[in-house]
Parts: sequence; C-alpha cells; structure tokens
Amino acid sequence: MIASLMRSWTIWIKIGVILFGVFLLSWLGPDEIGLTDLLISLREGEETGNKLMLAVFLLISLNTVLALFHYIGALLLGDEIGARLNRPWLKIVIPLIVIPLDYIVINAYYSLTYSFSAYALLLLLAILLLQAFEKDRLKPIIKTIICSQLIFGIEWLNEIPALSQFGFGQGSISKELKDIAVQIGFEQSLTLYSLTLCLIFVINAVILAVYFSLSEQRWRIKQELHYAQLEAMQSRSGREALYLVHDLKTPLTAIEGLNSLISMKVDDSKIKEYCQRISASIHSVSDMISEIKSE
Repeated sequence: MIASLMRSWTIWIKIGVILFGVFLLSWLGPDEIGLTDLLISLREGEETGNKLMLAVFLLISLNTVLALFHYIGALLLGDEIGARLNRPWLKIVIPLIVIPLDYIVINAYYSLTYSFSAYALLLLLAILLLQAFEKDRLKPIIKTIICSQLIFGIEWLNEIPALSQFGFGQGSISKELKDIAVQIGFEQSLTLYSLTLCLIFVINAVILAVYFSLSEQRWRIKQELHYAQLEAMQSRSGREALYLVHDLKTPLTAIEGLNSLISMKVDDSKIKEYCQRISASIHSVSDMISEIKSE
C-alpha cells in the first residue's frame, strides 16, 4: 500500500506544494517585496503611521502566501492519504506532523525567525476544525480560498502588541514593527486595525466554509436522489418486462396446443410439416422468454 502511494503522481504534487512553500522564501522574501527598504526607512526615523501600516500589510501578505503552501499542501496530502488508506484520522494527524516540520526546516535553512508560536497553533487548530467540519465536501480550490482567508485574518493577531506576551508575533520583523508602533504612539491604532481585519477575514472564512459545505452537500443529495430515481425507473421497467414476458407464456401454450391438435387431425403431409415448423418456432420463442426471465 505504501509503495502504491509513493507511485501516485497526485501524492507527489501535494508534497511538491509543501516543498515549494518551504523554499519560496528564497525567491520571495522581505527584500523582493520592498519590506526591507521600509524597515530601513522606519529605523532612520521616518516613522509615520501610514508607512508602518504598509510595512505590516506587506509582512502579513508575505507570511500568508508562505503559510498557505504549507497548510493547504499538508491538508490536501492528509485528505488523499486518509482516503486511499481508508483512515479518516490521517486527515488530522498528517497536518499535525507536516506543518511543524515545515517550521523546523525553514528555521534551519533561513536566517529569519519563522516562529511556530501561539499564532501557528491557533491557525493549525482552526484549519483542523475546518478539516473535521467539512468532511470531504469541499473541493481543493474552495478549500484553498477559505484557508487563505483564514490565514490572512489570523496573521493580523501577530501584529497586536498586547498579544506578544501570549506568544503571538515572535518573528524578528513582527517584533521590530510592534516596537516601532509603541515608540511612535501608534500602538492602539495598530491594535484596532489588526483586530478589525482579523475579525473580517476570519468571519468571512467561516461563512464561506459553511456556505460551500452546505452547497456541496445539497448537490450531492440531488445527485443521490437522481441516481435513486434512475434505479427506481429501471427496477420498475424490469418488473414490467418480467410481467410481460410471463404473460407471453400463456398464448404460446395455447398456440402449441392448437398446433398439436391440428397435426393430429390431418393426414396431409404438407400440413404436418408446417405444424412441425410452427412447433419449432414456438419452442424457440419459449426458450428466449425463459432466458429473459432468468436474467
């Protein structure tokens, strides 16, 4: 069974998605999106609320893109392996193993601190609850959209200074941005923006999950009802055909009896030959009816 899994190209695609997320930081990092330049500007004293919010937004967008590949790859991998092995609990166990390993590999490979902290635990718990709730009713593209909304929303908790003591926002860039917010008196505004955006995107993700899950369930119910109707029609047609075939036996028996009587009453050899042909045809039809009844 394991060998069969390893030969499946769909399994390798999902593993590839996870690995792509791990090494994406080599091509898409703070330098490439302009975050490093913003941080230098903020360090040099150009500390404005708008520039700080732009830096925070860029950081959260970057982290969302990076995390999405980790989480959605692990979820889809758990879905497929659980389905192939008929072990539903693997849907939960595989993400629980794969996602922390991603963080370990990233921290070992890159100089940046990519912390598996309270934020990551909360996000992992939220996505696993989604995984348990949807029960394979969501298509991968829909699951990706919902996960992106959920990740982007929960990412904003990392930028609330008051939550740092609870393990949120332990990455080096997040810490620096929050320190700058405190220095320029932007702490409350940053907290308000972060909480608002977090609630908007998390609630939106929940609404999408419920909506698409119910829509998919409704579609499956319609499909099952359609198949049930087809089976009922086929069953009814089969019963009607059986009754019809059974009823054909009665006139055939009557024809056979009359044909035998004619053959006995006449002396004409030609008529007797015709009667024999009629009898042979009757037996042939009777055999065909017996085969249909048997099927």
